[in-house]
Amino acid sequence: MEAKLILVLSKLDLLENKSDTAIRNIAILSATIENLKTENSNLRTQMQQMEKKIDYLENQSRRNNVIFYNVKEDAKETWEDTEAKVRQIIDSQYKISLGDKDIERAHRLGTNDFIVRNAFKLKNTPVSVSEDFSKHILEK
Repeated sequence: MEAKLILVLSKLDLLENKSDTAIRNIAILSATIENLKTENSNLRTQMQQMEKKIDYLENQSRRNNVIFYNVKEDAKETWEDTEAKVRQIIDSQYKISLGDKDIERAHRLGTNDFIVRNAFKLKNTPVSVSEDFSKHILEK
């Protein structure tokens, strides 16, 4: 009987040790989870700030862009051909003669404020024009 009691007490002591170890591990894991929650929150904040900076920089790079819609495009049309068509639209509809450096690329115009403000001049044509902003800004 005494041997059984010693065996039971030994097993009880072993279970208490395992329980204490489990409690310590739970405390460590809880602290780790809290640290990860804090880090995750900080990373979310940083990501939101970076997204705002990206939007700002993208819109800065697009601030002089305008987009012309429904301009016919030939199958093998080059950038130069597209630019010539845009120049022709601006010349005929807006009565503006652009210099060589006014169009950086076929879709970029240095006089976008005037172009957008006077978009009504394209009213009875299949062509339309709008400012070029990032997808995020356009969705707002």
